[in-house]
Amino acid sequence: IIARLVLGASFFVSLSAVVHAVAAKFSRAVAVCFVIVSLAQFHVLFYASRTLPNTFALLFCNAALALRLRGNHRASILVLSAATALVRSELSILLFFTIMVDLPSLVMSSTSTQAALTFKLLAQEFFTCALQCVA
Repeated sequence: IIARLVLGASFFVSLSAVVHAVAAKFSRAVAVCFVIVSLAQFHVLFYASRTLPNTFALLFCNAALALRLRGNHRASILVLSAATALVRSELSILLFFTIMVDLPSLVMSSTSTQAALTFKLLAQEFFTCALQCVA
C-alpha cells in the first residue's frame, strides 16, 4: 500500500509539473482546462496508483512534456530515452518523432536556417500524419 501511495503522489507531482509548464507557456486558463480534461478521464485517476509499466511510463512522459513546454528539449529527449530503456519500448516511437522534430534545432547551425526550417516543417507534417493514422 505504501508503494501505491508513493506512486499516486508521484503521478500528481508529475501532472502538477505539466500544469505549471502549460500555465507558463500559454496561460492559467489553458492550464485549468488541461486539468479539467485530464482529471475528467476516469482511467487516468484509476491507474494513477497502479504498479503497472504504463503508470511508470506516464511519470516519465509527464516529466518530458513539462521539460519540453519549458523549452528544455535536450532534457526532454533524455527523459524519454530513459523511459524507453527502463519502462516501455513503445516510447521509442514517441522518442523518434520528438527527435525528428527537434533535430534541426539540435544539430544544424544557424547558417542553414532555411534547410533547418524546411526539415522541421516536414518532420512536423509527418508527425501529424502519423498521429492521424493511429487515431
